[in-house]
Amino acid sequence: MSELPVTASRIESVRKMPDIIAPAGARIHILRVNVLLDQPWHEALETLLPYNGGERILNVGNCFVPTGAGEEEQEHILLNHPAGKYNAGYHWELAQNWAVEEGFTRTVPREVFAIGRQYPELHKELGLNSMRVVATTDRNIGGEQACFVRWYCGKREAGVALVHQFSVRSDWFAFRR
Repeated sequence: MSELPVTASRIESVRKMPDIIAPAGARIHILRVNVLLDQPWHEALETLLPYNGGERILNVGNCFVPTGAGEEEQEHILLNHPAGKYNAGYHWELAQNWAVEEGFTRTVPREVFAIGRQYPELHKELGLNSMRVVATTDRNIGGEQACFVRWYCGKREAGVALVHQFSVRSDWFAFRR
């Protein structure tokens, strides 16, 4: 694996992260996020207003129960594979395997919703026109699916998709350190 630069957002003390090495050809971005662990599902989605998500995301909340109580500050590592082959599920598998090797924890939808709420222009910060941040805990809801927040055309939306669909350049997989 080659070492690539790490970018940092809203980290009080800017520091180098030599202990995090992105896979060859990938990029990482580090964020600090305050997550409301027990926030009701619909309320968490409403914090993304203007909300433009589909009906499906409204109906899967019972599959992703709260992971604790109260608010917690967390450090998230976003992993992106901007280049490489397109193969259904390829980037999802690469991201999951990398996170296991690095000892990171999978994220749940409330965590990526918090990223969407606290970083309404994350795509611009990263110099992108559009992007998706994908929660890396999946559920079998008519196939293995995961939730995401997408920034595009000045909008943010939450959604849910089959994990094999997360194989494009604009996908960033979120993990917790």
